[in-house]
Amino acid sequence: MQIRLQITFRGIPHYDAVDTKIREKISKLDGFHSHIMSCRVWS
Repeated sequence: MQIRLQITFRGIPHYDAVDTKIREKISKLDGFHSHIMSCRVWS
């Protein structure tokens, strides 16, 4: 997997459960295309 993940929490505190769910969803992206280079998530 070549994903460089960047998660930014703005206006809400950092929740481990949210972070974990985001990482689970991002890991599924590798199944669609193995050459994804980055992903940014803001919440």
